[in-house]
Amino acid sequence: MNIQEEMDRIFKVQQDNLENERKFKELGRDFINFQDDFYNLLEKYGVDSIDIEHPEFNKICNLRNKIFDFIENEVAK
Repeated sequence: MNIQEEMDRIFKVQQDNLENERKFKELGRDFINFQDDFYNLLEKYGVDSIDIEHPEFNKICNLRNKIFDFIENEVAK
């Protein structure tokens, strides 16, 4: 591999890394919005205010994560 090919390869890796960083930031925003909507929905239907002190907090978080993953997989199809 010559120097130009190596420089091109490094540039491509950097571009890929930047694109992945943008996706993760976007995904983070999507997750925060989803989390807020999810908690609001549960509270709308009678679940007590959801915070770290909620007796079912871990269950709620696991359910939230599974639903978010499901949606993310469906959108990626």
